[in-house]
Amino acid sequence: MSDATPSTDARVAPALPHQPPPARRVSLFKSASLGTRLGMVMAVLLASIATFLAAYLPAEFDRLGRLGFLEQTEGIARMLATASEAALDFDDALSASRQLEALSSLPDVNYARLLRPDGTTLAGLHPERMPGDLPLGAQEMQSRLEPRAVQVVVPVPSRSGHPGALAVGFSLDALEKARARASLRVLEVSAAVLLFGLLAAAALGTLLTTPLRRVTSVAERIADGDAGARGDLELDRRDEVGRLAQAFDLMLQRLFGQRGRIDAPTASWRRRWRSCGAPKRS
Repeated sequence: MSDATPSTDARVAPALPHQPPPARRVSLFKSASLGTRLGMVMAVLLASIATFLAAYLPAEFDRLGRLGFLEQTEGIARMLATASEAALDFDDALSASRQLEALSSLPDVNYARLLRPDGTTLAGLHPERMPGDLPLGAQEMQSRLEPRAVQVVVPVPSRSGHPGALAVGFSLDALEKARARASLRVLEVSAAVLLFGLLAAAALGTLLTTPLRRVTSVAERIADGDAGARGDLELDRRDEVGRLAQAFDLMLQRLFGQRGRIDAPTASWRRRWRSCGAPKRS
């Protein structure tokens, strides 16, 4: 009868890294000191606040900045279209060019192009930069907010009854730089809030746990037989620690009183025993 031998091809499963079970993690939290637990809770809370600030505020600033920039560009385009109506009516390219050149003083302007009702160009400022998919025949102002630019098309009335169009493009590079600076500032403020919050939590934990440690020390000294440690209790405090010290002092007072009432008969019996003479052992 042959004995079964283990197969040499059997492979041992790799040992997984040890991870404490959830119950043990909870027990570790409960076994930590009050100051440590307070610091952990404050750290989680402050980290959540800092993460929210760093994630929400830059996006909200960017959204509000883009909307404000869009309103500003629409106002500029509308004013320029109104000023260009006479040049379009008289087909005055020189006057229209002067109107558009006024935009060159604005660093965010990419291009400007004034078109006749038939779609031909009357005047332009960098017209080659204009995208080819703009709705030039629209009867109302059209705006398009893109990741890096804003495109605005405004209809310009003419005497022929068919409106021309003014197309203006604005760059968002300056706004993007401002957004990057704002995001960096938000991150700095979030980090400062987290740091100072942790320092405040550590200071608060020390402020709360120091009186409790003192009460604990008094209790341990009394347990070791040092009855004079009772005088180290801070009975003049008006907070919860003071009330705890007062309650502990009252408990010791009653305990020592009961001990005295128990020890008094015993001491009297011992004195009588000695006065009568203790029986001698043979």
